[in-house]
Amino acid sequence: MKIRTWLMATYLAVMILPLAAAYGFYLLLTQWDGQQSLLDSFELTSEIQTIEEQLDDPSLYNVQPREDVEDQLGSLSSREDLKIHLYRSDGLYVYRSDDPNHMLLLQDKSQLLKNLYQYDFSYQTVSVKKPVFQNETMRGIYEIQLKRTDWIEGVEKRRLWVLITLGIFFLTLYSFVIWLLHKRFNRPLKQLMTGMEEFAATHQTTFFPQKKQDEIGDLMKHFERMQIDIEDAQEKTKKAQLEKQTMIASLSHDIKTPLTSVRAYAEALTDETSLDQEERQHYGSTLIAKTHYLQDMIEDLTTFAQLQSAGYHFERSPVDGMEFMEMLFEGYEEQLDQQSIQFHKENQFGGTYCMNDRQMVRVMDNLIHNAARYTPLEGSIWIGAYDTFTPLPDWIFEELQDDLHSWREEKPILLVQNEGATIQDDQLEKIFTPFYQGDPARSKQDDMNSGLGLSIAKMIIERHEGRMSAWSANGKGTVFAMTLSEITEGDGNHE
Repeated sequence: MKIRTWLMATYLAVMILPLAAAYGFYLLLTQWDGQQSLLDSFELTSEIQTIEEQLDDPSLYNVQPREDVEDQLGSLSSREDLKIHLYRSDGLYVYRSDDPNHMLLLQDKSQLLKNLYQYDFSYQTVSVKKPVFQNETMRGIYEIQLKRTDWIEGVEKRRLWVLITLGIFFLTLYSFVIWLLHKRFNRPLKQLMTGMEEFAATHQTTFFPQKKQDEIGDLMKHFERMQIDIEDAQEKTKKAQLEKQTMIASLSHDIKTPLTSVRAYAEALTDETSLDQEERQHYGSTLIAKTHYLQDMIEDLTTFAQLQSAGYHFERSPVDGMEFMEMLFEGYEEQLDQQSIQFHKENQFGGTYCMNDRQMVRVMDNLIHNAARYTPLEGSIWIGAYDTFTPLPDWIFEELQDDLHSWREEKPILLVQNEGATIQDDQLEKIFTPFYQGDPARSKQDDMNSGLGLSIAKMIIERHEGRMSAWSANGKGTVFAMTLSEITEGDGNHE
């Protein structure tokens, strides 16, 4: 449950539960008071009947001294919870227990006779008026008012009990809400803060096994992913640093060797007496080759550094797949024919794609050059481009077809295959590493290369939103495969 929903439900419960509890206690108290009132009524009625037995004496209603009346009433006259009013039949006040100094007053008889025999129960008292007869002649009227002392004390006790119970309920509800808030917010937030402090101090990833399905749980998930991303970034930084060190070492070695040769040949050429014309031409050709190699290496280094930069972007434009691949495949047949290598190409690349022609030419040059390095005389190189709906060609090495089909994932694919020695599995994982030269025994003699070609090719393909990988068939040769993304309707994304 989301925090907002949970808080709304909690606030609603905190608002409703006290009202419901108060209403419930009110109903309980009302029912209880009703039951107790009924019992109290029976008790008071019984007590009043006992008092009435003493007040039925006709002699009490004669005009006489107060002391004589009180002597006849006995203990009734001294009870503080009891009021007794005695009237003569004509309405004259005879006795009032609550007024020792009362005067003989004549009351309105019609008012006095109202509500006779009617018990009047109020919150604090119960009262009743009844006439007294002697020989069927009304001698007087008595009015009794009895305090409901036990009833009042019971009501107060019950109210106090209800108030105490309500207080306990509110305290319990408050404590429960505080506990829920602590469990829902404080505890996971404290876990998150502890995890952050541990990660900041030890750089060790902290995971939270119990996560709620709410915003704090999402925050924990984001923090876990952030830690993984930071560790990945640190690993990439370490790897990049190691690659830089390896690059510097490889660059120093690869430049030092041709520079040493250039220096030696240049020094030899300056000595006009020790070399004949043929040797001078040979040294000159070697110098040109070495300088071309250095120039190509510097070019590759520049391209590699640009592609590694996050801020570097090259323009891509929509192109027709068929026409673009025809252009891309041109110019290699004569070059490979001079190296006694058979060249086969196939183009079934329909659709529209977002390409940078200069960078894709570099990819194809690097792949063809790499394939030619490891292809023996009279061997074959195949290149092919196939759109999403075209199956893989038959010339793919049979044992690699299933792997290629699964890796392709029904996307347009570009293939370069060559016959030659097998690349071992441990080397296949490294061939896209900068300055990796592979097995010297597989390449042709006197073949110089910077070791950056495949790295550059893979980065260019990835900049085209594609993938690149390689497979090698034992005793047959190697296949390089690249997937590319076709522009769909409404998709105009290109750098």
